[in-house]
Amino acid sequence: MKQGKISDYVNPVPIKITDDKAIFKVEKLVPTPYIERVLPLEYAPLYEQLAELDTAIPKIVCLEKSDRLTVIEEYIDSPRLDQYLETHKLTSAQIHDLICQLLDVLAVLHQQTPPIIHRDIKPENIFVSRFGDFKLGDFGIARELERTM
Repeated sequence: MKQGKISDYVNPVPIKITDDKAIFKVEKLVPTPYIERVLPLEYAPLYEQLAELDTAIPKIVCLEKSDRLTVIEEYIDSPRLDQYLETHKLTSAQIHDLICQLLDVLAVLHQQTPPIIHRDIKPENIFVSRFGDFKLGDFGIARELERTM
């Protein structure tokens, strides 16, 4: 069991209290880091689409500020695949699993309307968790596929 300190959690708000148990909503005192991107408004449709996805990409929130789009993105505190490979050797099974996970994410992106094309798949944009899962990051040059028919 991962150990924490009760003092790390503040602002308890009761959810349910009975004679034998109590449930509270609490906030973690340690701040969570995020990435803030300020982009032209033409990126809004792409990032709004990304914000709706439930797949292995950073969580995203879009905020409009007059003539710019501010995107708040989950900071991934995990090594990038290129860094991970400096100290770990992947087995064939792990490589297969990683590729399958990546293909699952790409399938979700490509099934959007319009499809989202990442355009920068490389080890530096794949973040590996200690559990062997990963997140695909850096959508800085991603684009929605334009249909030309």
